[in-house]
Amino acid sequence: MVEYLTDWVMGTSNQAADEDVKCLTRDLDQASMEAVVSLLAGLPLQPEEGDGVELMEAKSQLFLKYFTLFMNLLNDCSEVEDDGTQTGGRKRGMSRRLASLRHCTVLAMSNLLNANVDSGLMHSIGLGYHKDLQTRATFMEVLTKILQQGTEFDTLAETVLADRFERLVELVTMMGDQGELPIAMALANVVPCSQWDELARVLVTLFDSRHLLYQLLWNMFSKEVELADSMQTLFRGNSLASKIMTFCFKVYGATYLQKLLEPLLRLIITSPEWQHVSFEVDSSRFASI
Repeated sequence: MVEYLTDWVMGTSNQAADEDVKCLTRDLDQASMEAVVSLLAGLPLQPEEGDGVELMEAKSQLFLKYFTLFMNLLNDCSEVEDDGTQTGGRKRGMSRRLASLRHCTVLAMSNLLNANVDSGLMHSIGLGYHKDLQTRATFMEVLTKILQQGTEFDTLAETVLADRFERLVELVTMMGDQGELPIAMALANVVPCSQWDELARVLVTLFDSRHLLYQLLWNMFSKEVELADSMQTLFRGNSLASKIMTFCFKVYGATYLQKLLEPLLRLIITSPEWQHVSFEVDSSRFASI
């Protein structure tokens, strides 16, 4: 849709016609650019696949195409505005149309760059040093619009990977009003059982880092109780809840058991009165001692 509209605008911008037709054409350009502004808001460019070009390069070329079209439209507005053939009210009317069209074009460029900083900044940043003062001023206006919209250039940050993973962790650990965990429970239902060990490790690690391990255990154990056929089979099957419980015991129970049993075992090992006492539980082996 953006491609059709921009081609339409650029196709009519240089057509020779009388003044009445030119006014109507500018109105059409204005309406088309207003639609383009709305379409480009938050729209990452998606080039067509199968042309043998890498995705990033294809996005860069597509950005350059649109950005160049918008620059040409701005130049066209400037040329028409500098034309001295019009006088009086007709000139004032055309000036208003051109000012409005120029404003929409700058907004379109701002939205385009705002949503495609990773592929577009390299093409547009050079305009800030362009020898033509009008071009340089236009780029600064576009950049100002972007900064006013609150863009943080996330894709250029050194912590971009960490930030993306942070948002993913927030999504997985998202908790509802009643304490439910929709994403985590959905993963538990769709992940194949062959990957439950890995899923258990990931879930316990994520929720513990957010101090939400209790909520994870409560949801998983409640689901296990609901699905259990009887008390005798509770936590005895090869379920995700059992694997989560086992992983928690390994991670958090090892230190507890060590602190609990180490003093007693050390006492038994070092005390003389225990030297001749056997702790073998196999009666067949005990007879041979």
